[in-house]
Amino acid sequence: MPSKPEQKRAQRLRKEYGIDQRWIDAQLKWQDYCCDGCRKPFSKSMRYVVDHKHDTSVKIVRHLLCDSCNGALGILEKLQKDRAVFDRLQLIADRYSHYEQLYP
Repeated sequence: MPSKPEQKRAQRLRKEYGIDQRWIDAQLKWQDYCCDGCRKPFSKSMRYVVDHKHDTSVKIVRHLLCDSCNGALGILEKLQKDRAVFDRLQLIADRYSHYEQLYP
């Protein structure tokens, strides 16, 4: 039974996603050790999470993301399922984007 937190995490990743540390190391290298969303570098204060597809019977691993990008992606995917809501929210964001220039 794993005793160290790293060992427990490795065991969970193997069980849940079928990946190991070699996959994670290769993915981190491919992503330049940054979040694949915001491109900020991973660090002790900004750890990676394994992003995967939720609405499939098999968990398909996609990227390593920071918590913020992972949460944002989950919300975006839910919004895309209701195109009318997505379009209205996009319209609101676009309609008021000029305020960023007026009030930096």
